[in-house]
Amino acid sequence: MEDENISENNKIKSDQTKSNAKESLYRITLQNQLRSIGIVDQKANIIIGINTILISIVMATVGLETSFIKFNYYENLALSLPFTILLLFCAASGIVAILVVMPTAKVWIKENPSRLFFRNFENMKIADFKLDMLEIIKSNTSIYDSLDTDIFLYGQIVRRKFRLVRLAYILFMYGLLLTIGSFFALHI
Repeated sequence: MEDENISENNKIKSDQTKSNAKESLYRITLQNQLRSIGIVDQKANIIIGINTILISIVMATVGLETSFIKFNYYENLALSLPFTILLLFCAASGIVAILVVMPTAKVWIKENPSRLFFRNFENMKIADFKLDMLEIIKSNTSIYDSLDTDIFLYGQIVRRKFRLVRLAYILFMYGLLLTIGSFFALHI
């Protein structure tokens, strides 16, 4: 009899441990994905800031034509070509970085709509929303199914953002290299 109680207690503890492990897995995965989205957005904001500063400097220099500095942008190829290259690559890199931080809901609306994503219930009445939530929490299967969908869709967002921020950095790097290369090529 005692062996049966010990066996039953061990089974209950094992089920609780599995349940806690599942909850921890979902919580940590969602936290990591949201943290990754925040990191990518910060990197994109850095690129936007740097490109904005460089574009402002180039635009101010292009507009600068005084008797103190004999510089005419259109007549001085040795400076106008590197500035044009820098301006074009900064603009391209900045635009890609803006696409990274621009909010998007397309992923959630496609073939796997999440019932927990705000766009899918923003036009619902509160009573309908509560009924929908009750339906979700009726069973562990539907709860985990909803969480699985959200984890997958957040992963898609992270993948898209990382790909775009990488492209923004590559454009920025090539722009700097081409600008420096053209400057030295025209001055040697």
